[in-house]
Order: sequence, then structure tokens, then C-alpha cells
Amino acid sequence: MVQLVRIYVLHLILSFCTATAIYAKHEVLVIPKGEKATFWALVSEGAMKAGRTLGVEVTVRAPFSENHHDAQLHIIEYGIKQKVDAIVLAPNHESATAPALKHAVEKGIKVVLVDSDMTSSYHTCVIASNNAIAGKMAADHLAALIGNSGKVILARHIKGHASTQKREQSFLETLVSEYPQIQVVADPYVGASMGEAYRTMSYLLRDQPDVKGIFSVGEEASLGILRALNEGRYTSEIKFIGFDFNVTVREALFSNGMDATILQNPFQMGYMGVEIANRLILEEKVEPLLYTDMLLVSKENMFTPEVQRIIRYYLEPKE
Repeated sequence: MVQLVRIYVLHLILSFCTATAIYAKHEVLVIPKGEKATFWALVSEGAMKAGRTLGVEVTVRAPFSENHHDAQLHIIEYGIKQKVDAIVLAPNHESATAPALKHAVEKGIKVVLVDSDMTSSYHTCVIASNNAIAGKMAADHLAALIGNSGKVILARHIKGHASTQKREQSFLETLVSEYPQIQVVADPYVGASMGEAYRTMSYLLRDQPDVKGIFSVGEEASLGILRALNEGRYTSEIKFIGFDFNVTVREALFSNGMDATILQNPFQMGYMGVEIANRLILEEKVEPLLYTDMLLVSKENMFTPEVQRIIRYYLEPKE
């Protein structure tokens, strides 16, 4: 009888362990570049929605600002200690977190990049907007707005960001090759915050009174530049193309404070990041590069179905 009880108890233990293994959720750590911009909030929303849909345990941890490279490195090391199954990273530098990612891969953790690529190879897939097309799109539209000639400013982001660097490079190359009568009179790095961009552009606009156009490659910078243009009463004189979207940008487009913006789909980016990470955990094959939705938006096309399909995430982010 005692022997039968032991066998029965052992059977229960084995059954419990088997069931636990079957129903244990995959754990994915999502690391945006920062936490201030609407864009990163929506990346996080998309990631969490994917987790709920796929039955994956998703944790989001982000540095406060996009220029806090060490913070991302520490968050990756946290994920390694927690033995997560995968990391979805939006790298805020093209190489700073490479040592930590190498450590993660050595521990068997799958790595997916979103928004930006890296110079290292410790990842399986990159999910991003086509930033080369974004830069050309902005150059073509700004050229049309200013009559294909005149002085313009390129407001760069911060050094080491692969995504914004591609936008900047493509913008400049397009102007040189297709619009030789347009002169880029300044291309400063305006920083990762709205305040930095506001101060930089306020001084610059006073030094360059005959500028006809501005292109900004990031959300926070676009908001800072918008403030500088409004306070300096330049909005009727200078054509301005920003990047990303939020309620303030929508209002600026309607009031002609901003002429256009490049719209990305961060919700889709976050969702796909977790979806691809889960597929890698299951040892499925994935494409090394996947592009997400991207459009140029102005007041004229704001209410088209194509644009509305994406901006609903920005205006009603909770799914």
C-alpha cells in the first residue's frame, strides 16, 4: 500500500512538472530607446498587445532619455539575470550595447532589433521603417514647398542613432543629386529633448534669417523646433517638415505651424517585435529585415483611410 501511495505521489509530481512546462509563458523583455516620446509609448503598447494575443509574458523597461546608452546596457544585463527568452531592443546607439547583447546571445537569448540597426551582428532580425525612403520623401516634399531653391536647415538627432542617421544621409544625398539649387546652411545635432532642440533652433534662426525650410528627423526635436518657430513668428515664412506624430503635431498641421510630418507605425513595430521574438523562441525561421508602415502626412491627406488607419494608434493608444 505504501509503495502504491509513493508511485501515485510521484505520478502527481511528474504530471504537475509536465503541465508547468507546457503552460509556462515565454518571457520577452522589450527595451525602447527612451520613455518620453509618444512614439516609444506606442511601441510599448504594441508589444504588450502582442503579448496578450500570443500568450507571451512581456516586460517593458526603458531609459528616461534616448541618449542614456549605459542605461540600456544595464537593462539588457537585467534581462540576462532574469533568464528571459528573448530581448526586443530599440538600440539608442549603433554599438554601445553590443557587449551586453553578445552576452545575451551566449546565454541562448534571442535578440530582435526594432527601429534602428546596429553595427554588430548579435541579433537575428531588424524591424524598422525604411529610413532611407523617409529622408528622400522629406527632401522631395520640402523642395516642392520652397520651389526647388533656397536655404534650408537639417535638424539632426544625436550621434550614433542608425535610424536617424539614415534619414539625415538620404535627405542630404537627395538634395545634392536632385535639387542643386537648395543649400543646406546648417545641420546641427539638436539633441534628444524638446528643450535642447528649442534652444538650438532659436539661436540658429536668428543667425539664418533667410532660411526657407527645415527638416527635423525626430519627434522631440520636432516639438522643440515647432515652439521656436511659433515664438519667433516664422511659421508663415519657413516650411517645416517634422517626424512622427502626436496631438500637438496634428494641431500644428491644421494651423500651418508644420507643413508635413513623416508618420511611422510604432504600435505595429512593437507588436511585430514581440511576434518575431516568439517565433525565434519556437525556432522558426524569420526574415532578417522587415519594414513597417510609413507615410508623409499633411493637412491635405490627413483624413484619407491610409493615414487614419495609423494615426488612430496615436490618438487612442490604449487597445
